[in-house]
Amino acid sequence: MKRLALCCLLLTIGLLCRLPLVAAGKTESTDTPRPAEKMKPTDEPKQSGEKQPESPDTVHTAQDGNAAGSAQTKEIAADTAPADTTQTEKVSAETAKSAATNSGTASPADGTDGKKDESGEPVDSTFASIHSKGLAVADGNKWYYEGFDRQGRSAFGVLYEDGAAIEKTVWTYQGAARYPEQKKILRKESSEIFRYNEKGKELTIERYEGKNLTSKTENVYNAADKLIEQTITAGKNTDRSVWEFVGDKAVTQTKYRNGKKTAFIELHSTPHIVHLYVNDKEVYVGEEQ
Repeated sequence: MKRLALCCLLLTIGLLCRLPLVAAGKTESTDTPRPAEKMKPTDEPKQSGEKQPESPDTVHTAQDGNAAGSAQTKEIAADTAPADTTQTEKVSAETAKSAATNSGTASPADGTDGKKDESGEPVDSTFASIHSKGLAVADGNKWYYEGFDRQGRSAFGVLYEDGAAIEKTVWTYQGAARYPEQKKILRKESSEIFRYNEKGKELTIERYEGKNLTSKTENVYNAADKLIEQTITAGKNTDRSVWEFVGDKAVTQTKYRNGKKTAFIELHSTPHIVHLYVNDKEVYVGEEQ
């Protein structure tokens, strides 16, 4: 009996000793890793800062959006692009060329005077241009073109109004002189002829109505190119003025009509003192009004 009890005790102790080993064996079998399964793209963890692949639907939507945005950008660029200036420059160049080569026959565009923009403000119709062959100036319905010769001197000028030439000016020179010896202004019913000395001072001015001389002005200068005498003949009257100088300053002016003194003006004072004469007799003295 003792042996039997001892055997049972030993058997019990043995079983108790094996229980931890059995438990450990079960734990190890439970923790054994399974074969890794291939993960789907949608199951991948999202790492911070890592760009995630997009799904086909997302990629397609983005491409469509980019295409639409690109088309819209192109459309805006087309709408906001500056107007083509080539045609404008070409028109301006042709106008200038026509004006320079056709002896100033270019005329202003009709109907530019009085125009208003969309805001109701009047449009500025003034224009000015100068180049080696001439100059052009426009203001409303008036246009003036002046052509130069090879020396850069004024040779001719034409004034237009409402597209029609109303005045023409012609300069003539003596050789390579800097100043003209004559200038003619021609209009439909009148004309003027100016003659100059070698320094460009006016010597005579003749005014005509048709072919009839209506007035003539003659000027005389001193050595300092100061006007000292002027005679104007118009109709039956001849008016003459004589200036006296002290240095470069005129101090007196005497007026005559048909040879008789009519006035004496003291220019050295301000206001000027005026002396009036009738039949060479002084009838009034006073300050110039």
